[in-house]
Amino acid sequence: MNSNSTAVSPERDALAAATKDNEEDETFFSQRSGLGAQYLLRESPIWNQAVLKLHVPFLFRISPSWLQKFVCRVRFFQYYFTAWVRPRWVPRYLILLGNFLYRYKDEYSSGPKGTPIALEQIRHAAWLGTNTTATEETRHNEIMDELQYAFQPNARSAVIPFGFHGIFSVESSMTLPTKVQYYAVPTGEDAQMWVNSLLQARQESITRSMGHSKVPVPNSWQYFDKLAIKFIRRKESIKARSTAHQRQDFEMASMMMTQPYTSSSEHQGMYT
Repeated sequence: MNSNSTAVSPERDALAAATKDNEEDETFFSQRSGLGAQYLLRESPIWNQAVLKLHVPFLFRISPSWLQKFVCRVRFFQYYFTAWVRPRWVPRYLILLGNFLYRYKDEYSSGPKGTPIALEQIRHAAWLGTNTTATEETRHNEIMDELQYAFQPNARSAVIPFGFHGIFSVESSMTLPTKVQYYAVPTGEDAQMWVNSLLQARQESITRSMGHSKVPVPNSWQYFDKLAIKFIRRKESIKARSTAHQRQDFEMASMMMTQPYTSSSEHQGMYT
């Protein structure tokens, strides 16, 4: 038992060290990617704004619905463990420029948060506001149904944070399975503007990639598009390296855990 415990401990330490190194490499590269928010803002982006992003922790996302409701309704979880148990709104700054949607911690960030979203990979975008008309009720309810698991019941007003009156969602196939992200903005008009801008820019990006676009693209936008592609490839390389390290560490741990049993069996065989 003791030998197994000592075998697992180094593996966990190595795995934690590899994960930390990869996170540091990713942060280092992000800060030196040339994609600082201020650089992009100087180039007259299609749209940009400070928003709130709904962060849903991984543990919450994979939990059954009954547990999600329990966590959201019990006051204990509302005041403790909020960072890694309950969904919460976090400040972000969005910039739509060229063929990508960039997310930043704020407008002065030296590098993007996460991977820039390629507009051609956006599958769906929708919006809602607090002043919903009858014709918009169906769309409103669809988004509310998607969001209700993360908030307390009764909750049209509770879904949207205080001081914000619009929400828009972006579904991207950059990752599999596809992931839907939610953003809160000050007004319903802001949410509608984001959706319209994203869908129009997406269509123009597709048309341009097919060689049919007649809209001139600034050279600076093309430059940042190339930096974004390089940034994405670098992140994919870091992720692949991290996965390879983790697989290797688990294989080594498995071998170390089976060695004591094999050695003891051989030792007993010598005296039979």
